[in-house]
Amino acid sequence: MNFEDRLRVYSKKAKVLTKFNPFQSRVCPPRLEVNVYTGCAFQCKYCYARAYIRDFNRPRCKPDFKENLEEDVERALQLGLNKLPVGISNSCEPFQPLEDKYKHALFAIKLLTDNDFHLIIITKNPSKLTEPEYLDAMDPKRTFIEVTIPFLDSRFFEPYAPPTMERIKSITALNELDYTVAVRVDPIVPSYGSIPGQSPSEVETLIDQLHKAGVRFIIAKCLRLVGATTKAYPEFYHALRPYYQLNGKWTKNCYELKNEVKQELHKPVYQACVKRGILYSTCMDEVRLPGSAMCDQSNLFFYR
Repeated sequence: MNFEDRLRVYSKKAKVLTKFNPFQSRVCPPRLEVNVYTGCAFQCKYCYARAYIRDFNRPRCKPDFKENLEEDVERALQLGLNKLPVGISNSCEPFQPLEDKYKHALFAIKLLTDNDFHLIIITKNPSKLTEPEYLDAMDPKRTFIEVTIPFLDSRFFEPYAPPTMERIKSITALNELDYTVAVRVDPIVPSYGSIPGQSPSEVETLIDQLHKAGVRFIIAKCLRLVGATTKAYPEFYHALRPYYQLNGKWTKNCYELKNEVKQELHKPVYQACVKRGILYSTCMDEVRLPGSAMCDQSNLFFYR
């Protein structure tokens, strides 16, 4: 069987280690993903995972998670898929408070690393990765870490996530330990009405601090305003909806901005990165910025 056939056969029986395919993207390279928990305690107002995860506000463990992951890993090995990168976790924070008790993310990191997978760890709580048992489980040569930091301060967007400066401190520590750390300035939020999106001066300061912390990869994406936000944070949704109605369109379960509007929102972040020689990705936003890519930079890390 060729690679596509093997991946198709594997996907039919996969339980928790599944094919990564955000919004039927034609941009993202082949990879797998495992969302360690269901739902998220950080409750960020902009999170689009509410659109497809039931009871997102009720974080919980997945039934038989460890057993199911072991079975999936064994099946992936049999089909020769263990060279694919695995995202941990693309939709739900892997190091939310549940991890302190259950350590399912630690279990996944160790199992996948021991079986020669490449890992893309996505988190707003990178301090967890600096703890000895997590460092022991990871391999710096096969681990690409993405830390989400959209703002200099959490404002009202990220009510329960760790503070920005705590995240930056952990990034510095991980870089000093030879890990490659990218930062997701995701989402870029437009300033409109009562919503204080990122100002150009805030972006400049944030990118400068990230550069000093050793960050050489920035991934940015404009906010998709999902309809499911109306139940969790109606004020946020209704404050931004007129802007998105005027400057975007409704697609399936969210408002998405026009490409030319995205281009203008990206420019301050992009220009701050170019000034410092930081690689830039627009993460599926179809905008044209010289030297940028539409996918994250993990392919440069894993396939260099």
